Parts: sequence; C-alpha cells; structure tokens
Amino acid sequence: MTLKLKRGTSTEWSTTNPTLAVGEPGFETDSGNMKIGDGIATWTNLPYLNTSGGTGPTGDTGATGYNFSLPSNSVLWTPDGTSITGTVGLQYASGVGITIDVLNIRSLSSISIGNNAGQTGQRSSSIAIGNGSGVINQQEESIAIGTQTGLDNQRSRAVAIGTLAGRFNQGEYSIAIGGYAGESDQGGVTGGAIAIGALAGQIGQQSASLAIGGGAGYNNQQANSVAIGTFAGQIDQGANSVAIGAFAGQANQAANTIILNASGIALNGNVNVTGCFYVKPIRSIVNGSLPSGFFNMAYNPTTSEIIYWS
Repeated sequence: MTLKLKRGTSTEWSTTNPTLAVGEPGFETDSGNMKIGDGIATWTNLPYLNTSGGTGPTGDTGATGYNFSLPSNSVLWTPDGTSITGTVGLQYASGVGITIDVLNIRSLSSISIGNNAGQTGQRSSSIAIGNGSGVINQQEESIAIGTQTGLDNQRSRAVAIGTLAGRFNQGEYSIAIGGYAGESDQGGVTGGAIAIGALAGQIGQQSASLAIGGGAGYNNQQANSVAIGTFAGQIDQGANSVAIGAFAGQANQAANTIILNASGIALNGNVNVTGCFYVKPIRSIVNGSLPSGFFNMAYNPTTSEIIYWS
C-alpha cells in the first residue's frame, strides 16, 4: 500500500490557497517544502515545516524564506543587546519576506535609518535618519535628520536637521536647522556656526557666525557676524558685522558695521567702508532745535548712516 500526501507545485498551492485541516500535511513537489494545517490559516499564511528547502522564492534564502543575509557592514541588534551579522533566521508571515536594508547600525552606539544612511565611516554616538543622510564620514556625536542631510563629511558634534541641511563639510559644533540651511561648508575650519531657517547660511557660512531667518547669511557670511531677519546679511556679509531686520545688510555689508532695518526694504551700507552704523527708519525734527546733548551727532537720511564728531 502506498501513502501519498496532498501535493502540488508551489504555484499551484499559492493559486488555490486552501485551508488545510488540523494536522493535514501539504507538500510542494518543486521545492521539497511542507506545511501542516491548523484548520484556520490558508496555505500562504502557514509557515513551512522544514527549513532545508531550495533557494527559490520560498526557499531558505528566498524572498519569503526563513533566512536572509544582512546588508554588507551592517549589524542587527536584538532587544537583549545581542548583535547579529551575516545570515539571520526569522519567522515570516503571510508570505511576505523580512528585510532590513534601510536599518544599519555601523559603529558602537551610532544609529542610521534610511537608504544609504551612515553608509561609510559613521563614527560612534552619531545619528543619521533619512535617505542619504550621513552617508560619508559622519563623525562622532553628530546628528543628521532629513533627506541628504549631513551627507558628506559632517564633523563632530554638528547638528543638521532638514532636507539638505549641512550636506557638505559641516564644521564641528555647527548647527543647521531648515531646508538647505548650512548646506555647503558651514563653519569653516573651526566651526561653531549657526544657521536657522530655510536657506540660512547655505553657502560658505564661516566660523562662529549666526544666521536666523529665511535666506539670512545665505552666501559667504564671514566669521563672527550676525544676521537676524529674512534675507539679512544675505550676500557677502563682512566679519564681525551685525544685521538685524528683514533685508538688513542684504548685500556687501562691510566688516565691523551695524545695520538695523525696520523699513521693509533693503538697507545696505557703503561698500568697503568699515566701522559704520546704519539705522532706518529714524524720526526727524522739522523746523525745530536739537535736544540738549545731541549737538555732536548727525544722520544722513540718504545713506541712513549715523555719525558723530568730537
């Protein structure tokens, strides 16, 4: 007498997708795998009885099999703190394979989540979250959150949050928050630059400079300068200068100058003339005398400069 199991190819089983009775076996003739029914789950929702089948779509290392290989240079950490490399065996459900292509923990205490995140040279205690974040040489204790954020050479203890923020050569201790903020060469060699707002400090923001507001300090903001307000200090703001207010010192603000602007339109100082103070608007007195103590000061309403003489 010959005993035959219920059988069929993997395609036939998947197509008919029957519900096997409790203890009823089903055999795949093309893969050599077997399932045992529980009276509830359909065929595609049952686990395979054996783990030594072929290497096709439902075999050991197939897309829906028990085992798969971790991506190169990646580590999977289990809840009890155990690290796993190489091939991982996991139970799957509903015929859907398990992958962790976007989860890689590459160095002690570092975290990377997203395609290519923290891919090469991610240092300890750093965090890269987002597709293409912290891809190359993300240094220790730095944070990159967003698409292509801190992508290349984010230095130690730097923070970049927002799409393309701090993307290239973000200096140590620098902070870039907002889309494209501090995108390229933020902080120079010594770092410590801060850019907050979309496009703030986007290109070449130098060390210890501060840009707050959309487009503030956008291009070539020099060291130790301050730009606060939409497009304040936007282009070529000189070192140690201060621009406060929308469009204050928008272009070519000379070094060591102060520009305060509440006019709503661009206020720029004299190009290459350092050590000046500009403010707009300022109240004028018509046909009146100057108050006591103000005789040695003057204001130029054309250039908005305040000067004094001794």
